[in-house]
Amino acid sequence: MLGFVFLAWGRTLPTTHWTGSLFVFGMLTVQFTWGATLGVILGPSRRLRRWYWASLVFAVVPLEFTRMVTWLSFHFVGLQIAILCALVCLSVIVIETVAGVMVGNNIHSRLLAA
Repeated sequence: MLGFVFLAWGRTLPTTHWTGSLFVFGMLTVQFTWGATLGVILGPSRRLRRWYWASLVFAVVPLEFTRMVTWLSFHFVGLQIAILCALVCLSVIVIETVAGVMVGNNIHSRLLAA
């Protein structure tokens, strides 16, 4: 997808306007999709809930972005804004992961009911 966008509009648009948003939303989409996939595979079964930690396997990529944003905001804006950025980024990662798992559980339950 990124390759298509670059080949189609890469020479006409400055890259600073759209590549950052594609990167951020792409990471969140991957986190949500991985959580949903895990939710579909495991389902709402209580005996398999111990495997839900696997939804955090891909959390390393958004956490690296969070570290970078926090470090940059600390150096250029200050400690309070850096802490606020870290809290917002971490809460979005957690919300995306939990939402993905919940949607996956819902899909799993509906597939079994059909």
